[in-house]
Amino acid sequence: MSAEVYDLSLHSLGDGLERNLLLLALAALLLVLFGNMLRAMPALPRTLAGGVLAGGTAAASLLFPIWEDGLQVLDLKIVPLILVGPIFGPPAAAVAGAIAIASRALLFGVTAHCLIAIGGATVSGALVAWRLGWRFDPWRSPTRRFASGHAFILAALALAVAGGAYWGHYRQIASLSEHALATYVFLALTTPLATLLFGMLYIFEEQQRRTRMTLAATQARLSTIGDNLPGVLYQRAVGPNGELAFKYVSSRARDVLGVPAEELVAHPGRLLELVHPEDRPILLAAIAKAAEGGTEPLDNEYRIIRPDGQVRWLRVRSQLTHRDRLTQDKEMVAEGIAFDITAQKEAEQAALEARQRHEWLFTHDMLTGLLNRHALLQRIDAHLASPSPHAALLLIDLSQSALVNEFFGAEAGDDRLREAAQRLVAIAPADAAVARTGGDSFAVYLAGLPDEDVAHALRIAESIAERMATPLVRDGQGMPMAVRIGISYGPEQGTDGPRLFRAASIALESARDGAGYMVAAFTPAMESERAEQRLYDDALRTAIAAGELTLVYQPVVTTTERSVVGFEALVRWTHPTLGEVPPGEFVARAEATGLWAALDRFVLTRACTEARHWAGEPWLSVNLSAAWFEIGDVVSAVWQVLETTGFPAGRLQVEITERILIERYDAAIGVINRLHDLGVAVSIDDFGTFYSSLGYLHRLPIDKIKLDRSFALDVDRNARTQAVVESVLSLCHRLDIEVVAEGVETEPQYAWLAIHGCPLVQGFLTGRPGPAPGQRDSLSG
Repeated sequence: MSAEVYDLSLHSLGDGLERNLLLLALAALLLVLFGNMLRAMPALPRTLAGGVLAGGTAAASLLFPIWEDGLQVLDLKIVPLILVGPIFGPPAAAVAGAIAIASRALLFGVTAHCLIAIGGATVSGALVAWRLGWRFDPWRSPTRRFASGHAFILAALALAVAGGAYWGHYRQIASLSEHALATYVFLALTTPLATLLFGMLYIFEEQQRRTRMTLAATQARLSTIGDNLPGVLYQRAVGPNGELAFKYVSSRARDVLGVPAEELVAHPGRLLELVHPEDRPILLAAIAKAAEGGTEPLDNEYRIIRPDGQVRWLRVRSQLTHRDRLTQDKEMVAEGIAFDITAQKEAEQAALEARQRHEWLFTHDMLTGLLNRHALLQRIDAHLASPSPHAALLLIDLSQSALVNEFFGAEAGDDRLREAAQRLVAIAPADAAVARTGGDSFAVYLAGLPDEDVAHALRIAESIAERMATPLVRDGQGMPMAVRIGISYGPEQGTDGPRLFRAASIALESARDGAGYMVAAFTPAMESERAEQRLYDDALRTAIAAGELTLVYQPVVTTTERSVVGFEALVRWTHPTLGEVPPGEFVARAEATGLWAALDRFVLTRACTEARHWAGEPWLSVNLSAAWFEIGDVVSAVWQVLETTGFPAGRLQVEITERILIERYDAAIGVINRLHDLGVAVSIDDFGTFYSSLGYLHRLPIDKIKLDRSFALDVDRNARTQAVVESVLSLCHRLDIEVVAEGVETEPQYAWLAIHGCPLVQGFLTGRPGPAPGQRDSLSG
């Protein structure tokens, strides 16, 4: 081969190789420039784009073949056809192969050699892609296990083949065998270098892509985790002087803190504004500790006040991860999480309150809030065991509670107990223990009394009794608040709580024997008296309930004709053991023990039943307890008896004491008017025994007054008594009020009263109390 011909061949070969390499470089550049766009495309468009790019590169290489001696040695179309499969998948290889065959047919026609070359390169690339893990599914992003070096080795082999031909021409080798040997020696020498150089660009891009994908996946996972955690993930930095900055805050900040994460990053001081003022020192201390750069984790709890006013509890945990030495201030950077523990705190608070409530209920009375009996006994035992055990126990009984509940209802009864508790707390000394010991019973324990200072405890008890006596007004009606108090002293009368309680209970039983309120201090003699009194009370209760009491009737007669116009019903009690019990004794005891309502109902019912059929239809007078005007509804009680017995209301007279009219004037007037509405008459019993002025009589809507027997005793011989009686008779005559003189036992008494205009008398002179049959006989006679 001549030098001229050789130079021409070398030029032709080098020119073709140069153009093909430029095409490959251009294709690689396009792949790099539009790589991000290709990755963002859906699977099918991305596959088609890759196939078009590779097919176009192969078609372009046909225009620039590598020639030698007028013959085409090779072209580089096989390079993109081989690479497109591993990079974009088998579908892209098929597209590229189709484009290459079509281009060959249009430009130069199709030969078997061409089809074998293009088809072989396309199938080889597709097989490599399949072997490396591509899936034949163009509708979703293909997954693969692709080692970039495999593809680049194929590219290097293709380039080395082309370079080998050029090398043979450059060496002016004419022999085909020598040419082949030179080509493959060149191939062995250049394949590693070509692989490194050609693959370096794509490997770098692949690494960047994978790094970006890994980072994006990590950020997505962290974002998902952060959005689903019951707290806020954050990265914070603290400068050496305590400057707080947030480098990252998860989106949960809006839900937990009420402010967006961006606001905290832009204005870190906003966190301090959100923290509850009482808890800000906790956060400031944590920031200061973080500025010191300690490696131990920080764990704090504090409250925040959200912009909407909600108060939330946070538990904030952080750990120093590194010192940012790239910043000028060398910040301490920590990762942390702020948990919303509001529900946990609320549950803990609810459990604490429940436990405290349980402990409180164990030692306190639920209705009044006072100590209960158990807690008071514990205090008494502890005090009596101390070096200074002197004390007094006041047991306080709120009278007539059963009747209050009966007439006013249980709710009113509870109000009364609460009122009693409030009064006792206000009256008792500040260092005293006040307790409700059960039912309507209370206790005040006075600890630290001076030795044997009995008078001090008595003064306190009397003050309590006096100030408790004021009725409680509810719905315009007064409920009695009177109390009775029993006192015992420790350690003389009890060295522990139960013994001291027992002594005070015995004293309280004695106090109940009195009228009104009464205070009694324990004495040893009370024990036997208490046992006897209980037997007496039980017997009286049984007699009333069983109807064992009897009634007698004393006539009321006119002074003009001595004719009987009415009777007063009087109750009697004959006990198998006690015998005839004086009425004044057992009636007073009924008042003291709360049996008065049952006693009055019995008397009223029995009297109306027995007198209903008496001849002559005289009126019937019945005494009622003064307690009716403090508690209960006497009008309803009277109406029920009249309805039950059928006794005419016009024949019934109710006797009330003068004291009721003086002490409870408004209530008494209302009751009298309501009784009049029923048709029942009202008279004042024992008139003149209570200090009052005659001037109030004109204001009373009463029908009769009954002069006390003390006036009849000497009315026939005592001028002062006569003057009083004459005044009463004169005033009552003008007011149209009938007068009955009680206790008339002699003819002179009777005569004086008759002469001076007293219309009615009652006493032993005109008729002793007797049973109902006898009264009926006297009427018929």
